Amino acid sequence: MTVLDMLEKSNHEFADTSPEWRFFVMDHKRYLLANSTIEELNETELHIHEFRPHDYLKTKGYPVGILWIFLWLNDITLASHFSNMKTVYLPKLDYVQNLRKEYITFKTELTKAVI
Repeated sequence: MTVLDMLEKSNHEFADTSPEWRFFVMDHKRYLLANSTIEELNETELHIHEFRPHDYLKTKGYPVGILWIFLWLNDITLASHFSNMKTVYLPKLDYVQNLRKEYITFKTELTKAVI
């Protein structure tokens, strides 16, 4: 199963399921980075999770739907690039949850304004 397959099957609220959500997240990159912890990856973690960033996130307690945000924040374009990482940004889950709530509120208000 590829990462794309996992994301498509994922019904998680953070999944990259709409362009509006994606652009909303991208507009907040600076804040996401500011609300992230910098994790240093040791050789054992890299060996265990080599080419599988989704497994790494699972061990940290993150839902699979946040994978695309994690990859994008860390400029990881292929899973193979994860094996070369020394440090990564892990966005704080509560911040991403609040960002999702802001997005839903923004979208609701925008819909009301159009009607």
